[in-house]
Amino acid sequence: MGMRLKEKYPDIQVFGYARRQETIDHAISEKIIDCGSTDPAEVLPNAELSIVCLPVKVVLDFVKEHAHLWARGTIVTDVGSVKKLIVEDLTPVLYRRGVHFIGSHPMAGSEKTGIENAAPDLYNGAAVFVTPSSVKHHPSVEHVSNFWRAVGAHPVTIAPREHDHLVAGSSHLIHLLAAAGVNVALQEDKSHLAASTGFRDFSRIAAASPDIWTQIFRQNQDELYTVLEQYRTILEELQDNIKNGHWDNIHNFLNKARQKRNQWYDNWRNVRDN
Repeated sequence: MGMRLKEKYPDIQVFGYARRQETIDHAISEKIIDCGSTDPAEVLPNAELSIVCLPVKVVLDFVKEHAHLWARGTIVTDVGSVKKLIVEDLTPVLYRRGVHFIGSHPMAGSEKTGIENAAPDLYNGAAVFVTPSSVKHHPSVEHVSNFWRAVGAHPVTIAPREHDHLVAGSSHLIHLLAAAGVNVALQEDKSHLAASTGFRDFSRIAAASPDIWTQIFRQNQDELYTVLEQYRTILEELQDNIKNGHWDNIHNFLNKARQKRNQWYDNWRNVRDN
């Protein structure tokens, strides 16, 4: 985010907070931020808009602990993968101090972590869910949406609960399936020889941080359980069709998935290209 802001708006002042001084020093030397600190008290009071980029559980603890540092009238958003709990917990905490919290979730990312893997084009063309509480028309909502537009993303305002339902199927379930596929496929000594480009693409997100993803699953437990039940039903149907040689059913299943995937890809490209 710092890279993108300094790239597009070199005159804007970007402050940075990180746990390690080495990260701050690197970010300053690479002109990712103008100044920064490992002490939130030296950073948060200066920000008109704060973007909290921390794991979902840490977002809650960090904002509650440092709520008193933000100036009245400022805006705080985040990039967490789960929204209902974050929005419900943090909106009233900050509102009592005259600070507006508007949740965000950019549908962009990588399995890699750390400042060394940062990229200024990460948000280019990405959809970003903006998830305010019940006050959907507050000026701060438009302010956050305009911010995401300014860095090249496409903001979509949505209720936090609806967001969590959508990403349970499109993101959280897929991560579990990738992990399950890796654990099943790589059981034999020569499995790595049989796993090629298809396996590489399918398994990519299984390389992501288990600490972060366990937190995500925990905070979206109910929605994730629901989609897992749906998936188990489909697996049982597939298993029955394969056992009994119902290949027409298998063909129809694959064809339906192919059509849906192609339609999704066309829509996804339209969003990212416009």
